Amino acid sequence: MGALCLAANVNAKSPTASADMKREGAGKFIPLNVAGLPVGTDAGLFQGLISGEAFNVYAKEIPAQNLDIELGFVDPESKAALQNTFSVAANGTPLDANLDVWSKAGGSMKPWVEKFNYSHTGGALSVQFVGITKSAFVSYARITDSKGKVLGFGTAADWKTSNRIKLTDARCRPFRKVNAGEVAFYNADHSPVGSWASFVYGMEQSGGVMVCKGSGGKITLAPDHGVILAVQTGTTRRLMPFAVNQSKSIETGLITESEVSRKLGACTDTWTIPLGVSWTHYTPVWQMKDWDKATLEEKRRFALPVTWMRYTIDNRSGKDETQLLFSLQQQSERSNGWDGFEGYLVDSSSAIAVKTGEAELITSEQAKKRFGVDGATSAFCIHVPAGTQKEVVFQVAQYKKGNAGQFEGHSLTMMSDAIFNGLEDILKTAQSLQAQAFARCGEADRMLENCGENPERRFLAAHALHSYQFNSILEAFEDKQPFWAIEEGECSFANTLDLTIDQIFYELAMHPWTVRNELDNFTKLYSYTDQIALPGQTETLPGGISFYHDMGNNLGLASREKGAAYGTPMTQEELQNWIICAALYWKVTGDNAWLQANEAVIHQAFDSMLRRDDPDPAKRDGITTYASIVKGRNRPECTTYDAMDPSLNAPQNSLYISMKSFACYLMLKPVFNQLGEPDLAKQSAEAAAYTAKGIDSHWNPSLNYFPGLFDGKSKTAVIPAVESLVYPYAMGLGNELSSDGPYGVLMNHLKTHIQTILVSGVCIDAKTGGWNLSSSAGSTWMSKVFLSQFVTEKVLGLKNNATGHDADLAHVAYEVLGSPVVCFTDQITTSADHKAYGCRHYPRGVTSALWWLWPLHSNP
Repeated sequence: MGALCLAANVNAKSPTASADMKREGAGKFIPLNVAGLPVGTDAGLFQGLISGEAFNVYAKEIPAQNLDIELGFVDPESKAALQNTFSVAANGTPLDANLDVWSKAGGSMKPWVEKFNYSHTGGALSVQFVGITKSAFVSYARITDSKGKVLGFGTAADWKTSNRIKLTDARCRPFRKVNAGEVAFYNADHSPVGSWASFVYGMEQSGGVMVCKGSGGKITLAPDHGVILAVQTGTTRRLMPFAVNQSKSIETGLITESEVSRKLGACTDTWTIPLGVSWTHYTPVWQMKDWDKATLEEKRRFALPVTWMRYTIDNRSGKDETQLLFSLQQQSERSNGWDGFEGYLVDSSSAIAVKTGEAELITSEQAKKRFGVDGATSAFCIHVPAGTQKEVVFQVAQYKKGNAGQFEGHSLTMMSDAIFNGLEDILKTAQSLQAQAFARCGEADRMLENCGENPERRFLAAHALHSYQFNSILEAFEDKQPFWAIEEGECSFANTLDLTIDQIFYELAMHPWTVRNELDNFTKLYSYTDQIALPGQTETLPGGISFYHDMGNNLGLASREKGAAYGTPMTQEELQNWIICAALYWKVTGDNAWLQANEAVIHQAFDSMLRRDDPDPAKRDGITTYASIVKGRNRPECTTYDAMDPSLNAPQNSLYISMKSFACYLMLKPVFNQLGEPDLAKQSAEAAAYTAKGIDSHWNPSLNYFPGLFDGKSKTAVIPAVESLVYPYAMGLGNELSSDGPYGVLMNHLKTHIQTILVSGVCIDAKTGGWNLSSSAGSTWMSKVFLSQFVTEKVLGLKNNATGHDADLAHVAYEVLGSPVVCFTDQITTSADHKAYGCRHYPRGVTSALWWLWPLHSNP
């Protein structure tokens, strides 16, 4: 990719085309004094800026081709180089990783235009801006094809309002409480483990297969290619409403939601529709305790990039032949080169195949003539004579071949490419494993079904697991050793550590070696040391070790020198996260050798924790006081709740972070005992004691709860006060958390805290009955709600309609009514319409594994 920089291009002119690019994400419009710009500057282009920590501007649909992306900037504030730098990317591909407009333009209030040549793969084009030292900013964007035709254009004045929800969620439906299974039409991910791929379908006029492209890849939040599923017998013809761009004449035969039965299981998605048709989509998960000890056969099963759709057409009572048409509406080509199989290559990276002879492959023209549908690009027709029943299994292979990125000088491929010999090998292996896969899906479904939770929680857990699998990526080094990553849904960060800690319950149950893989990579390449200072003061002191937020963006894996793709440090919380993950990994696996090998890091982490409380041991009370200063990252430290209100988004004097410190100290005691360090075990126990006392000193008897911030002013009530109790509980330290245990005063106050705030209008949404994590925030996060529901019921012993079923009905509605297009969605607006706001196609909802996989079963 080349970039052509046009110095101080004040003569750039506005196109005559109307503005058609939109903004998504948080930002504000800042007007510019046009009179202060150089003579000849086009005031239409440079009348203002959109400025924000992270936002993007996008054009919804642009065909695949080479594009020129032209961006205009003015830095109105900087006085010297490097005072304000930010990154610019297109669909995750870096355009400029460290843009300093002041330096390039030669000063402040000077326009600067950059042009980038970009190879677009088709679909939405999003230009992303992420601040590094301060907020990112842009004045205009113009996208042109190779002939100069303007395909997208917008200015800051056009982007005053964010169109985030409008981009993908226009089909959201009004809120009402719904039971699991009551709503059938919503999209779900159907994904093989480790492939970063999905077959998305389930919502009207939506769906398609997508395989993300590794380094520089992207996801499509709402693939709207369409899926055709039509059935006819005699003169009756019916069509599922997944198809797009159909004629009006076919609408009379559309199958309605009331005619459909759908049940989403842990590893299955089962549908029943009119005219005797049903199908189940199988997406198995395999337990693997240790990759290094697994056989090649087990590795191939784990990494097999295939899901299965088993269709049953029951025409035993019919008098006419039944025909079923199944097709995607994406670019496809028929393949005849697979021994024993026939089907289609879809978008060059997916394949849909059946055993030879099980279905008739027909052209789009034939599909139009027989079924009246348009755009059937990969059409299969199944014939079922009257008086018979037929079963056909489709294999959906999603397979990326070739280089998938670089990691510290090493080339990576997808593991499925490293251990399979092409698509034919994959299809034959899938055929041989089909019975095992179906049985395994049944086992997982039964575990979820029999866990004792209500149907609504079981649905939420299943929906979340489907999107977690989509975000899983298993790559291979040259020697076929694994690199495991979980992408952060639409946010596209690889191995976000503040998600790793919450996904750990699922990963330790199914494949604990992936936790070790993540921890080792953070330690070796994504750790750093910082300086600390009291907020508002200039004197700095040595801080200690911590870990970056992530390992890169869109699997464009970052180097140690570059650090996290996310620009804001989370030093305190990521340090806590590594400690907790390490302790849980050791406790669950009994991997004493790993613990011993990481002894020095654990020592450093404990010391770093203590220093953030106070470098002076005599002043420590367990409350984080000092702020982190990280070289090259001049923005204030934040927490995982970066998109919430001030009561949760900074670590200093935070109730949430203080409770997480308490959890760390509790968990470090048995770790140090195992390491043969009795003095450090005693010191960590003392730290837990004074942290509990320090937190309890902020109990507010007039409020009858802890304020979210220990600043003497805050009255915000926050549910995440109890969240961190889940980690020592999962480690088997339940006695430490009992109301009559060593920290009974704190535990009883936390119980009262939750009882006080779980009321309508505080942390129970007055309109829906769902949980709001903060009494003053405008959104809530489902994955974190699941954690705190578990703690409230299992650790604190509180269970009623507010903690459970009433809230669960609302949470189901948030997903199937408020976020029906974008699969499992974590962040839901609470201040307005209870729809998807962010964190779509998100993996962290597997915190719900606590409901059905913990306490850990010996063979989940």
